[in-house]
Amino acid sequence: MMQAIEIKKNLNSNKNELSLCKRPTPTPNQDEVLIKVKAAGINRPDLLQVAGHYPPPKGITDIPGLEVAGIIEKGNDDWRVGDEVCALLAGGGYAEYAICPSEQILKKPKGWSFEQAAGLPETLFTVWSNLAPFYLSPSKKHLLVHGGSSGIGHISIQLGKYFNKSIATTASTAEKLSFCENLGAQITINYKDQDFEDEINKVWGASSLDYILDMVGGSYIEKHTRLLAKYGTHITIALLGGRSAKFDLRDVLTKNLTFKGTTLRPKTHHEKGQIRDDIIDKLSIALDNKEIIPHIYKTLPLSEASKAHDLLKSSSHCGKVILSL
Repeated sequence: MMQAIEIKKNLNSNKNELSLCKRPTPTPNQDEVLIKVKAAGINRPDLLQVAGHYPPPKGITDIPGLEVAGIIEKGNDDWRVGDEVCALLAGGGYAEYAICPSEQILKKPKGWSFEQAAGLPETLFTVWSNLAPFYLSPSKKHLLVHGGSSGIGHISIQLGKYFNKSIATTASTAEKLSFCENLGAQITINYKDQDFEDEINKVWGASSLDYILDMVGGSYIEKHTRLLAKYGTHITIALLGGRSAKFDLRDVLTKNLTFKGTTLRPKTHHEKGQIRDDIIDKLSIALDNKEIIPHIYKTLPLSEASKAHDLLKSSSHCGKVILSL
């Protein structure tokens, strides 16, 4: 048996909440390993799962948690017992043990703590799978990513600096904007009292963005469409501002824009393995040199998973919130 966090209905409030429990230790299949978890990352999809809006894929445990770092307890042909790793999961990270397909595992970068490594997989797999063509293209220069102090945002900025790209980002406080600027963002915009479209146009000119990584949706889409340059790409990965949008399709046609949406969790093991292999090929040196590394805002014990979720909900953090085991 192992300690884990489960989602239970509070009968008084009729809302879901997190609760410490005992669960059977999972048994890996031939293409999986068993990881003794040392730390687990918290992500917004975890909040959605607790709220009942993001159920795990069929056959996946109902224990939340999409990324962990730890030590291989039961290995296979690809990973040996004792290997220190971090792993992308489809679920099950908030527990003492987790199973993971071999192709979704990365070796823990040199000199990293388990807490730092636990904040990497979900974030880096998401950013790299969506923005690798931007970072690797000599002709693409300008990216807008909202929420620059978030897990996704602050890794996107670091990758931009590593590949000599220009990054514009938004945040809600001076502290967060300073955090983003120190990471390498060229344009930092307080979305509470500044119009991000106006600010980007002032610095880079109209229709100047090559890529937009969009976590907001809603009313932002109209501005995004105007901001994109010819052959620009718009990628939606979340809908924090709403799922309905109104914009002028003539811009999409005349500028030959590409609009797409992606989610990481439903991708196949093979697809995630291809992302993992590309990360190893293109980013291993940067990770070992700590040129790209999660900023850990706060670490809490597994038993305080509810507090960790409340912290993420508050959006007062810069970087990642981690559960330590």
